[in-house]
Amino acid sequence: MIRVFQIDVWFATLAHALKVKCGSVLTPVLRTLIVAANGGAIFIAVSLAMLAFRGTRKAGCAALIALAASVLLTEVLLKNIVGRARPFTDETSVFYAYWAEADRLSAGGYSFPSGHTAAAMAFATAMFFCFRKDISWLFFFIPLAMGFSRVYRTNATL
Repeated sequence: MIRVFQIDVWFATLAHALKVKCGSVLTPVLRTLIVAANGGAIFIAVSLAMLAFRGTRKAGCAALIALAASVLLTEVLLKNIVGRARPFTDETSVFYAYWAEADRLSAGGYSFPSGHTAAAMAFATAMFFCFRKDISWLFFFIPLAMGFSRVYRTNATL
């Protein structure tokens, strides 16, 4: 568990350093990403839109199934098993210092695993299996960006 904490601190410090170095240039982009993904909204909308077209119907159906499985696995099962509090709840941690500096944007529930990132990964995986492999691997940049945005979010005013 100590190793996981060290990795968490490393990523949070990286995100904080990036925010300090870039000012708030990334904040609107990452805010848009997070807001669009609330409740899996953007992934559900894209999946439903794909159902309307014959050539993408299979991908849309696969994405909706993957998203539903992601909610059950992440929100219902894993978050309750892991039971990890939000990092900024410990007032003595570096996470709290970053969060306080970033205008104290609150979030409820457990923090791990990230529902936003799990939904992004479920969507990307469905797209990977439904489209040409030589380019569909690019979908995996979505969960990478989402995961980073979740760490950055605690370090920037969103």
